[in-house]
Parts: sequence; structure tokens; C-alpha cells
Amino acid sequence: MTSSGTPDKQKHSSEFLPKELGIEVSNHRSPTRYGLSFHPAPKGLAWTLHLKVPRGTSGEKIQEILYRHRRWINSRFQKFRQGILQSQGGRPDDFREKNEPMVLFEGLFHKIILEKNHPGPDGKRVFVAPDHTIIVRSPGDLSDTEAALSIRTFFLSEMIRRTLGILENRSHQLKLYPKRVVIRNTKRQWGSMNRHGVMSLSLRLSQMTEDILDLVIVHELCHMIHPDHGESFNALLAELTPDHRRKMKEVSAICLSGSDPLWESGFSSFRIPEILLPRHK
Repeated sequence: MTSSGTPDKQKHSSEFLPKELGIEVSNHRSPTRYGLSFHPAPKGLAWTLHLKVPRGTSGEKIQEILYRHRRWINSRFQKFRQGILQSQGGRPDDFREKNEPMVLFEGLFHKIILEKNHPGPDGKRVFVAPDHTIIVRSPGDLSDTEAALSIRTFFLSEMIRRTLGILENRSHQLKLYPKRVVIRNTKRQWGSMNRHGVMSLSLRLSQMTEDILDLVIVHELCHMIHPDHGESFNALLAELTPDHRRKMKEVSAICLSGSDPLWESGFSSFRIPEILLPRHK
């Protein structure tokens, strides 16, 4: 571990944190603030703890920050670990050693299997097996890029299906009907609602559980009444989703990071046809 100097993408370790947890330290834009967040690795099952600190922060100060937040870090990491163990039958280390491709879907990591030159009559298709495996099947040869595009199509169709189901329920419940819903490839924002009634949702919500998608949709519907995040907005959101703060703290760990997974490449936005959206009864 480096004891001093500029923390520019340095790798760190600490005796009081899990050995398998990678710790990456980089510069914070603020000269006084620091930030902690978890990021899933693009491949495999690893998680990385990102610590942003002011430029020039010493190694001793970095260790002090990590020690101060050790209970939160360990608790959060164990929750992620349990989810991974559940989704992979209790053997995550085997998959990491094999470096098999993984993707987050419905809140759990899924292994990806490509079945090229499949003899079946189904043609190219993607489906989820009961053992939390996403299978991409093709009657011919299949490149990694083509497989990624197939996964994106599958994720998008599943997200549209779930979004329409949630809107059908919530819009009629709240008597709030967005004029348009667009799925975008946003990295720093789960959703938004503009003054014209256009709701935007991040494609990465396709990786989350349905209750998280419901939470984001309800959040944006509430903005049709209260455009800001004032007391009235928070009171309404708390009434509709009492545990929204806890859920979003959990989700923030799987934050919308800057790197694009291969399955997102080339995607800009998709507008759900208005005819499918719920309307006033």
C-alpha cells in the first residue's frame, strides 16, 4: 500500500476488511470531501470499493477513513456476497477463477452461456434458465457482439413488459398518466420526468428487481404533482413507498458507473409506443 502521494487509481488493502474486496482510491474533485461507493466488476463476481479523497491524501488518512466506515463496508459487502452465493449455488470462487462472463439481471448475477450452431428450430433466442443462467442460442455462429445485442434486446423487452405492468397499476391508482415513456442509456440517473409529462427510465433498470423499477416509476409519477424534491414530494413518496429510502441506499451500491457493458453499446433510446401506455378510464 502506498503511504503517501497522489491517490490516482491506487489499489489498497486493509486487514479489517474482506480480503476478496478490491479497494480503489482516486481523486475527488472537492479539496475537502471524500466519497465511498461499491461498483460491480464488468466480468466475474468481484466487487470493488471506490474511495474518492482529496488530492494528496496520505495513506494513513485513507486507512483511517476505511477503518471509520468498516462496519458499513463489511455489512454492505456481505449483503452483496449473499446475493451472489444465492444466485450461483454457493460457489462464486469457481466462476471467478474461470473468468466466465456474468451479467446482472433482476438483482442477481447470471452466468452467460452461448449455444452456437444450435440444431433446434427456434432460431436466435435468449432465455433465463432456472439455475440463474442466461442462455443465448443461435442456429449459426455467434460473435460476442451479436450475443451482446441479443441480450440487450431481451433486457429491453423484459423491461418494457414490466414497465407497462407497473404503469397499468400505478397510473390508475394515482390518476397520473405520463404522455410518453422513453428508455434511455443513462449512466448517472435512474429516471426523470419533464414538465411535458415525458418519463425517462434508465436501461440499466432492466438489471434491477421489479420492486426497484416500481419505486423509480412511482418517484417519477410523483413529480407530475410536485416537480421538486420538497417536503410535499417526500411526504407523498413516503406514503406510496414507505421503504423507498432503504431500497435506494441498497441500489446505490450498484451505481450507474461510467463504463458501458458490451450489451449497451450503440444503444441511445427506445420510445414505448403511446398506444401501449395506460390512459384515463
